[in-house]
Amino acid sequence: MKENYDNHTSGSPANSSSEDFAPNSNIGRQLENDINYSMVNEFAYKRISNPELKMFIYPHRSELNSVVVPAYSVSFPMYLKVQYSLVGDVVNGY
Repeated sequence: MKENYDNHTSGSPANSSSEDFAPNSNIGRQLENDINYSMVNEFAYKRISNPELKMFIYPHRSELNSVVVPAYSVSFPMYLKVQYSLVGDVVNGY
């Protein structure tokens, strides 16, 4: 284990078969050459609307203290978490 750590910190390969997994090899491609690259900036990661629901609470009597609680309304989001869209999820950027 120490030999592997020393080889890693010094930058030398651990054995002769590590040429296949060289860290500077060009495995990936440039994102600018991707067909849908322009759509990523236009449509991706937009916040999906989270409608706000309103609930009306009628006047009622509290069970703990036997007092009358007046009517009130509560607003809360429909979904618990904020959701974001991916590239093909949102039509016309909405």
